[in-house]
Amino acid sequence: EELRRILLDLVPARYARQLILGCAYIPCTPGRVVTLQLDLANFTVVSQTMSSTDLADTINKLFSDFDKCVAHRNLTKMDTIGDAYIVVSFVSPAPDEDASDAERQAVGNETRERCLDMLMLAESLLITLGSHRIKTGYALHGRIGIAVGEAISGVLGKLQPRFCVFGEGLQEAAELEQTGKRDAVHCSAEFLEILTSAKAH
Repeated sequence: EELRRILLDLVPARYARQLILGCAYIPCTPGRVVTLQLDLANFTVVSQTMSSTDLADTINKLFSDFDKCVAHRNLTKMDTIGDAYIVVSFVSPAPDEDASDAERQAVGNETRERCLDMLMLAESLLITLGSHRIKTGYALHGRIGIAVGEAISGVLGKLQPRFCVFGEGLQEAAELEQTGKRDAVHCSAEFLEILTSAKAH
């Protein structure tokens, strides 16, 4: 049971079942995602003042607290690459041209809810960073980028297979993070439009 829990923590259930069955090929799935990428703004400078052990311990505690924020909102932690922390939320694809008004409304509502969840997560991550600065005395700050876009997801490789998501949605979030200000959220125009359209309704 514990091994099953660990597997499902690493790989979504639909892919985990195929891995267990020994499928030779698991096709990737196209979709639409809301992506958040956080990067520690002055990580290199701060890390040079710390021992390797202190550095690993500090990042582990910080990312573990980030994990709690993600789990609380039922989002998907994708990866940690160095000092970058990446979260995604899968949403329904845009409706077809012949979709009914009710179908369009349902997809729109779901997407707005997922975007709002991600914005609230961004706030929680920045608050968590602030708490760690107070506790540790290390001047760690974060930049956050959030975007909405198309992506492909799936399990790649045979040796230590990993669940991956890649595509324009993730690329845009990364670019927004890199050009953002520290302790702030830099979001895409589409993400902002989705949230502001909710106010209109």
